Amino acid sequence: MTRRVRRAAPVLALIATAGAAVLGCATDERDPSAASSSSSTIAEVGGRWWVTSPDDGAVAVLDGSSLELERSVDVGGSPRQLAQVGDTVVVTNAAMSTVSLLRPDGDAGEAPVAVRVPCGGTEGAASLGGTGQLAVITCPNDARLVVVDTAAGAALGWVRLGGRPAGVAVGGARVTVAGGTDGRLWSVDAPTLRSASQAVQGDAAGGGAGQELAVEATPTEVWNRRGRSASMLQSVAADPGGSVAAYQTVDNNGPRPAGSDGSYGALTDGDPRIEPVVQAPCGGRFAHFDGSDRRLSGPVALAWDVQHRRLWVVGRFTNSVSVLDCANDAAPGETIDTLASFEVGEGARGIALAADGNSALVDGGFDHAVAELRLDPEAPQLGGAPERVVRRPVGEQHLSAAAQTGRRLFNDATDRHLTPSGVAACASCHLDGGDDGLTWRIATDDVPSKLRRTPALWGVEEGAKPLHWEGDFVDPGELTGDTTRNLLGGDGLLVDTSKVAAYLAELAPPPSAPPTAARGEASQAGRGGAVFDQRCAGCHAGPTGSDGRLHDLGRDPADPDAIDGGVVTPTLLGTRGRGPYLHDGSAGTLADAIDFHGGGLGSSLTDAQRDDLVRYLAGR
Repeated sequence: MTRRVRRAAPVLALIATAGAAVLGCATDERDPSAASSSSSTIAEVGGRWWVTSPDDGAVAVLDGSSLELERSVDVGGSPRQLAQVGDTVVVTNAAMSTVSLLRPDGDAGEAPVAVRVPCGGTEGAASLGGTGQLAVITCPNDARLVVVDTAAGAALGWVRLGGRPAGVAVGGARVTVAGGTDGRLWSVDAPTLRSASQAVQGDAAGGGAGQELAVEATPTEVWNRRGRSASMLQSVAADPGGSVAAYQTVDNNGPRPAGSDGSYGALTDGDPRIEPVVQAPCGGRFAHFDGSDRRLSGPVALAWDVQHRRLWVVGRFTNSVSVLDCANDAAPGETIDTLASFEVGEGARGIALAADGNSALVDGGFDHAVAELRLDPEAPQLGGAPERVVRRPVGEQHLSAAAQTGRRLFNDATDRHLTPSGVAACASCHLDGGDDGLTWRIATDDVPSKLRRTPALWGVEEGAKPLHWEGDFVDPGELTGDTTRNLLGGDGLLVDTSKVAAYLAELAPPPSAPPTAARGEASQAGRGGAVFDQRCAGCHAGPTGSDGRLHDLGRDPADPDAIDGGVVTPTLLGTRGRGPYLHDGSAGTLADAIDFHGGGLGSSLTDAQRDDLVRYLAGR
């Protein structure tokens, strides 16, 4: 029931930062308008707590003291993160080509304003600062950073990035974006971006989707151990000396350790093949896996307390939050001291830090709850419980009850039947049911060594097509059981894999990317669609783009583990942004994938036809 909005004194006074809300992050004293800001799933706005609620497509507004639900604003789709920009709250959405604008002081029944953006699905949001009301929005599937004028309700333009941009932080004169899958932090000069955006404001006033801006984005590689890859680079925060990021490194391409079973859920001398780390200022590994301290698997959000140099990190796969001591910088690879850890609800995905740095609110997405944590800086506490947990009512949910249970299993690294180490989960490689953008060298006692690109798992239904690149499975429940035993290292006992199958069947791919008419993309995509129908639809058939059959690409790769002997036609759902392509990840771009196809597909097309085909596929 909708209740009348009332003013309430805030318990915690905050401003937003990446994956979190925190007071005291980087500001530029020369430019008082450039205070730190970034997105979060939870933030204090106008004395209330605002939380995105993807399960029922809403934004929940909670009382600032009791945390009880005051009202729920329906924005549709799958809202992700939010940020306050002037007198507006901007909300991103993974399932739409729009972002929503809401007024904190609006009436209970006031509808949100939808702003069209030039990408299919959005993730992070932050205030760009300056004198206007500009927001920066990340587009994971289209590798763009979009600038939105919240006052005019229009997208002004975008900057091209790499990877799948996720979290974004604005501190002083710098916009920093977490690359998601490419292991890089992208930096954009904030004043330059503001100037370029304001120069095209008049052209965007008609409600268009903006244009590409001539602004440079500079990438920086995050630290990872030699021979490993960085993944799950989702969250970032601003720091006076640079930036802060939490992610995981993975041993995805190394040989099978001697004497091990080769799974990614097993430990070899306390050294997991998947482990969480942080970028400066802490600069090291932040979990122990020697049997005594298995925390922080799946880092998805962080809060940086610059005053006390403490970093709060949310571990979704272990239902935990840990507080790291960054008072003394650690060298890359060194273990950072843990001041405290807390057990929180399932599906934790965002955190908001109090002004004093000693308490926080955590958004428990699967539990639809907010947990209040309190730190005693003088007495380290490991495995502490929240001070209180307040659940909120939700509306009609997108996922069935069986799928919700399956989602919990999919993200669980604590069940020893799923994985013995407390490190790996299905979502370690398939965050939110997608993929990590990596190619893995898989070798276990039961699986011969092979090199395979992680596939996305959207809409995997029983009997829809053979599963795995080799088509080894038809039933997704059987595939889940096999993955549990061979890759996660668990025994699979008491694990209801049918629930995981239900979750995968109900997952939706990201929305199509809207073409930008000003660049002729619509007509180019139309021509590419005609080429696709003539040359590609025989194998990439039906609504998913797969005939479910094995095909030999006729390639002779240099790496023997990449030899396929026939692979199942992959789905084309959410094709763009899913590079690298092919079963072994050897095609870096869609154009490369076309050229690599056997039978001379690439060589039989003119340059114009190939460009048109790439444009068409880039919209899927």
